[in-house]
Amino acid sequence: MAKFEKSSRILSMIESICEEKGSAVSNDLELLYRDDFNCVNKPFHFPSDNGRAVLLIHGWTTTPYELRRLGQYLNENGYAVLAPLLTGHGTNPKDLENIKWEDWNRDVEKAYATLKKKHSEVYIIGTSLGASLA
Repeated sequence: MAKFEKSSRILSMIESICEEKGSAVSNDLELLYRDDFNCVNKPFHFPSDNGRAVLLIHGWTTTPYELRRLGQYLNENGYAVLAPLLTGHGTNPKDLENIKWEDWNRDVEKAYATLKKKHSEVYIIGTSLGASLA
């Protein structure tokens, strides 16, 4: 199967989440926040051993949590998922003052290398700044 067709399959899964839920995030944000409070400023990794993986990259001044539901959905559909916390994010905005884009690029390259060690196919999805890094 061509890489374009495989990427289209992932995009179709994302679209189906949006159709089912109205968005990739629950409408009950209070419940979501209470249940996942300890995950808000943390990276996440959902393993799988079928050779396919997705690297999720969060946006500017956000955290991997914004992509957690998508990551869970992709994992339930057979993909290993890794979402690193980009340097300077997830703490105090002041922590971003001396960070350069090369720091974030290094974070993404390290996460990609981690996935590539165990998976023959690695797809990259990013939002906002994460899309530029992807």
